[in-house]
Amino acid sequence: SMVHGQLPYFDSINFVVSFIAQLLYILKYQENWSLWIIVNGANIIYWSILAVQTMMGANHIGSLGASLSQIALQFALLFNSLYATKVWASGEADNEGGAGKDGDK
Repeated sequence: SMVHGQLPYFDSINFVVSFIAQLLYILKYQENWSLWIIVNGANIIYWSILAVQTMMGANHIGSLGASLSQIALQFALLFNSLYATKVWASGEADNEGGAGKDGDK
């Protein structure tokens, strides 16, 4: 399948973006959440494609249940990223030590 050939590129790009997002999180830059939103969105698309391919019998990597559970997980992580973006941007996270480096409120 076409996606199967792209998996190594998708996985490596996703790893790099996740790694950068994790670094920004550790350094307490609120931009980390924007990257996580991208990662989660990309993962939803990725696992949805695998799920559809599995249903069509075009893909035998993993199971439909595994793909569907990943989609559910990524939606939960996406919700968390969106919520964290709101909290960090509003300054509510200051008490948690999550203020932006530039001091913006």
